[in-house]
Amino acid sequence: MNARSSLAITPDIDRLWPSLAGQGLSEPDEEAVWPRLMTGPHPNAVGSHGADAVEWIEERSGRPLRWWQRLVVHRALEFDQDRRLVWETVLLSTTRQVGKSYLLREVILWRMTHADLIGNPMPETVIYTANHLDVSREVWTPAMWWAIRQLWDVRKANGEQAITNPDNYARWLVRAVGSAGFGFTISLPVVDECWSVAPTVVDDQLAPTMAEVPSAQMWLVSTAHPSATLLFPNQRRAAIATMAAPASTLILEWSTRPGRDTEDTEGWREASPFWNARRMSFVNTRLEKATSEGSFRCQWLNEWPRSSTLGLADEATWDALADPGLAVPPAGPLWLALEAISGGGATVVVAWMDAEGNVCLKCDHRLPMLRALTIVTEQAATHAGSTLLLGATLDKMIDRGQYPGTVMLAGVRETRQATHLFQGLVVEGKVRHDGDPSLAGQVTNATVVSTDAGPVMSGTRSPVPTDAARGSLWVTWAAHTSAANVPAIY
Repeated sequence: MNARSSLAITPDIDRLWPSLAGQGLSEPDEEAVWPRLMTGPHPNAVGSHGADAVEWIEERSGRPLRWWQRLVVHRALEFDQDRRLVWETVLLSTTRQVGKSYLLREVILWRMTHADLIGNPMPETVIYTANHLDVSREVWTPAMWWAIRQLWDVRKANGEQAITNPDNYARWLVRAVGSAGFGFTISLPVVDECWSVAPTVVDDQLAPTMAEVPSAQMWLVSTAHPSATLLFPNQRRAAIATMAAPASTLILEWSTRPGRDTEDTEGWREASPFWNARRMSFVNTRLEKATSEGSFRCQWLNEWPRSSTLGLADEATWDALADPGLAVPPAGPLWLALEAISGGGATVVVAWMDAEGNVCLKCDHRLPMLRALTIVTEQAATHAGSTLLLGATLDKMIDRGQYPGTVMLAGVRETRQATHLFQGLVVEGKVRHDGDPSLAGQVTNATVVSTDAGPVMSGTRSPVPTDAARGSLWVTWAAHTSAANVPAIY
């Protein structure tokens, strides 16, 4: 298996690679890992400034970029027929300690010296901000010392740090989050560690300043965090929705595939843009010292939390995944859930995996118990290898000796295991459903609470019944984690 396809699940890598190689991007080395999520080709892109930028950066710094850093530079600096950048927003997310801040510093300095190359006749203004001013200074300070050696203008006063290129008056300003953007026309706003930055910083302060700048581009960069604001998760969700048909946002994310166990080293590798024995040992040490599993999964698997305000899915995202004509396939294994409804009756959820690796769901709600038992029995009889997830309170309802498939009890543990996986698959567009209104009402209104083990859907705290949602969680987990359905590229 070649290095290009060994881990990535991003669509269109084979279509992207010839253009990237033609623009001078080298073949991945043995330590390189492709991003798990990466936007496909932009319809207006005809080339990239990446090769020129990489050459300048490596000559300036005297050290080579890692392969993943070169990839980011090539993708971010793609241009149209007028040589203007095609991406207005770049979302970059990886695990800790891989060289994100170094890459940001180099991209900023390149842009400050190459405004003419990207078709910007105006003096460049870069605003760099982060969740804490100390983080911003840490990235800016090495650039300051280099700028001094180049006889650039430097201002060091606290809160007014600035570097100015006297040749073209390009400026790099470091500002606190609360004052970033106000009073400036900005060509390159950079928000680092934006997991704790409020959405208003981007929406109200930074984005409006880019309106009149040719090739203006905003970078939002962060590792996942258990206490993340809605800024990056919302931007991320929107970017994932347009990966196959992009408009203005590029996402490059290294993260573990939803459903990976915390100790699965393949998941560690997926979340790191480079991988070697030293990196593996480092991550293993972090696991041994982790104070909570949820924190480790954010920091070292780059698994973004889905806030309880988002529930299992928001209405717009869930509606977009609906396929009213969805029909159970005539053959192949199914995953069936049977759960009781308070007051009598039952809900049946049927799941299967389609050819694209999506989990498909059909729901029958508020059935008489006898009808529900008949459905799950008939479906298992006609679909060899099917599995029934049976609500724990219904244990005595099924004669396992006579049932034509595998029977597993499901309850709180299975709901806990499945919640984050389900949320992740919804965000990444890997769920299809038949549009059942009862299921939609439960999925979009169920309450998800935070625990040390991660998010968990809570039936007792939800303002709506959750029987159909529980069944959907169970079958999604069982279908997606079945050994027969793990994609071969893993």
